[in-house]
Amino acid sequence: MKPVYLDQHITRFVLELGDQDLVYKHGPARSKELRWPSGQDQTRIVFTPPQSKREIAHTYEGEWGIFKLLDQSLKARPESRNDNIVMIDLKGNKVQLELIPSSAINPFWSNEMERFRCPQTL
Repeated sequence: MKPVYLDQHITRFVLELGDQDLVYKHGPARSKELRWPSGQDQTRIVFTPPQSKREIAHTYEGEWGIFKLLDQSLKARPESRNDNIVMIDLKGNKVQLELIPSSAINPFWSNEMERFRCPQTL
């Protein structure tokens, strides 16, 4: 995963995938490999405005939290399916991340993942 854009009024963005994180501050973007499942069952995004002690954050609960985040992002920017650029918008604060799959087949937008539904009850 690699950051490609962060709103100018935000000084720092963090994507926490279990015990792994991607931290981006304005400057050269570096890609970071994140693995799923991560061993912990939540995904969290955090935007930090300048000189603010109040972070803007949201947590996606469960081992499937990263997919909840990706689904939400895909609704806001359908072309992500083609270019792998995911836009995350939380309360008007935006970051764009490039998904870089480790295989030629992109697991994020596969037909199998698109059609998958969890049962209502076990």
